[in-house]
Amino acid sequence: MQANSIAAPVLAALTALSAAACAADAAKVRDLGGYVGGRMRACYEGAVKGEDEKALVAVFKIRDAEWDWKSEFWGKWMHSAPVFASYYGDDDFKRRIAAAAAELIATQTPDGYIGNYPPKNRCRRSNWDVWGCKYTMLGLIHQYDFTGDRRALGAALKMMDDLASRFGPGKVQIDDTGNFRGMPSLSVLEPVMWLYNRTREERCLAFAKYIVGRMEEGPGLLGKRNVDVAARFPPPPKWWVWENGAKAYEMTSCYQGLVEYARATGDADKAAAAVAASENIFRNEINICGSGASEECWCYGRRHQQTPAVNAQECCVTTTWMRFCEALWRETRDPKWADRFERAFYNAFLGSLLPGGERFAMYGPLAGTRHPCGNQCGMKINCCTANGPRGFVEFLNFMAHAADGALTLNLYAPAKIDFELENRRGTLAVDTAWPESGEVAFTLESPEPVRFKLRLRLPGEGRYREIDREWKPGEKTVEKLPLEIAVVKENDSVAFTRGPVTFARDARFADGDIFEPVGFKAAKPAVRTVGKPAWGRQAIEVTVTTGSIMSNPADAEKRRVKLVDYASAGNTWNGDSRYAVWLRHVYDPESGVNPGGTYENYGN
Repeated sequence: MQANSIAAPVLAALTALSAAACAADAAKVRDLGGYVGGRMRACYEGAVKGEDEKALVAVFKIRDAEWDWKSEFWGKWMHSAPVFASYYGDDDFKRRIAAAAAELIATQTPDGYIGNYPPKNRCRRSNWDVWGCKYTMLGLIHQYDFTGDRRALGAALKMMDDLASRFGPGKVQIDDTGNFRGMPSLSVLEPVMWLYNRTREERCLAFAKYIVGRMEEGPGLLGKRNVDVAARFPPPPKWWVWENGAKAYEMTSCYQGLVEYARATGDADKAAAAVAASENIFRNEINICGSGASEECWCYGRRHQQTPAVNAQECCVTTTWMRFCEALWRETRDPKWADRFERAFYNAFLGSLLPGGERFAMYGPLAGTRHPCGNQCGMKINCCTANGPRGFVEFLNFMAHAADGALTLNLYAPAKIDFELENRRGTLAVDTAWPESGEVAFTLESPEPVRFKLRLRLPGEGRYREIDREWKPGEKTVEKLPLEIAVVKENDSVAFTRGPVTFARDARFADGDIFEPVGFKAAKPAVRTVGKPAWGRQAIEVTVTTGSIMSNPADAEKRRVKLVDYASAGNTWNGDSRYAVWLRHVYDPESGVNPGGTYENYGN
């Protein structure tokens, strides 16, 4: 990473004290359609608009907590609710959100605290108090960004002042609170930096510097940047203890805050630490469906993904990894981060959303059966249902970017994109069935011609295609994006992808045991796209050899089996649709094809 990219000035929009000034750039996505638009709408109606916000606020009025994380739910909900209400122009929902924010702010104590812990239980290990404060601050700042409500911004600033007064030299150190080597508490760096960007209050930056210092003194997040994230500390005696330093969600959240800190301060070393850690996570942990972790911890999951994992791919891990990828793209402009985001989005993320959009599953195995999630902390919600909608927020944030004389498209879906470049305004309509089709059509919907550069990410190629010309109103331009089937071979197993989409066998195809070993009578399997089932988005067909392949080649049977996109696999949410991503690949004596080695790897 180039130091000058880190030290670039913070956008003036982030320094002004107005809601409109908090826009990330001059591109706005609207009218999102197609499959993604439909799933986002279902999520909005179900998991976001359908939430009982009064129940989320009620926990702040009873400060009797000893260990729970009830106070995270309101902030997570607020991280997406104002975005969706603004996007859909839902005035009734905006009023509900404003009332919830006002009711929450009314619980703030004179010293600035908003939470559900009594004074005697704060600043302690084995609780989630500071973590809850983090999410409450994020939610309040989002309310300010989308409404201009200065009370919300002021309440968040008072919360930060309260935290800053409790921690530091001669007091409790922030990394000695909470769980998992203090990482949940240290992740409060992100809203602290949001506050600094919006207020330019030096006390925010002073507290942020303290937190960054404790990130190194405590869990060593800077110095251990090149140490495998699963091996930074000895295995703990129990999973849910302070000594566990491999908790995936919380560690990633800390590095997310570190990116914000590096961007605002121009500290290239801190940015380099975040990038190094992210590459370590991708190299060792991120699986073929774009996410990772077992029991919510890093575990060298990439190398072991062919074997069953306990509670794999927590939705909170997936969503946080996606947010981290978006932040790193904004820091580096490297399209590989969009590739990694996209694989997580179309597989692990969309696969975790229930068909009705009312819930996100907590875990998503690569084989077996999907299961809806339960509730937590005695409430009618859990961490992943509260967190999941943020994935769609990040899709909207990441899709288009207008800056430096170019409109950059990182993600593809039917949509309208309003943009402004060097005092030239326009609306670009995008029409595509991506990732089912590689064709993307662009039409300028503006009264006058507009000259601008359109930069298109070429998925999986690590580069952009740039089109620099004058666009005429109503003129359609069609581009073809790379969309090939890849055969991925690792250890003794094989899997199949097409562009960002991973495929899985599903019991509903009734074409054999989904866990049976398979062989191939060619150097590479014969794969082709086929018509999709009514319950799926995409399907492919593979010619395999099954039966007694190793013991008696004469008994081997050559036949075709179908696979469906991972997000559709298992979507009955019961045993009727058992599925498997990885197929065990065995040696075929007749063809001499050995399962060892690799056909292709995924990602970059």
